[in-house]
Amino acid sequence: MKYYILKAKDGYDWIWSEKIELRSYSMDYDGMPISNDWKKFEVDYVDKGRRDFDICVATSPIFIFSKHAADFLKDILAKYGEFLPLKSPNDNYIAYHCTNLIQNALNLENSKIDWLDEEEGWINGVLKYSFNKNEINDNLVFRIPGKYSYETFFSEAFKNLIENKNFKAFVFSEVFQSNI
Repeated sequence: MKYYILKAKDGYDWIWSEKIELRSYSMDYDGMPISNDWKKFEVDYVDKGRRDFDICVATSPIFIFSKHAADFLKDILAKYGEFLPLKSPNDNYIAYHCTNLIQNALNLENSKIDWLDEEEGWINGVLKYSFNKNEINDNLVFRIPGKYSYETFFSEAFKNLIENKNFKAFVFSEVFQSNI
């Protein structure tokens, strides 16, 4: 099984909030639900790129989907996280926050870790991911504890669903392949 992180295709605009830094806001929750504290934040376009996109990753680990993409993904992603309302241009976007935190998904022995202090367990980042397939099972979307990464990981099955729908601006970057 292959696993990916989600990026956005170059040339597309992105959405941002001037009132709150959504990326930092979501990191404070470390994969826990934020819907109880969520306000319908106002977001708007930032650049002059193409505005017909279905994904914005600028606020990851909160992803911003077009309503077109969210309508398709709601039933698929609901068990892995939460959809959050936004005040967006033409009311066309909705946020998604993955709360499916798998504690032992990362195989520390086979991953390449950039340690700040290995004895203390402080890391700078993960240079090469290796996952414990038996921990991930059939999860389409998951995160690992924030001390290792704030990335959200997507399975090959999820990637295939997206690519079959021809959504705009989705780019998948492979981070791990398991032959198990």
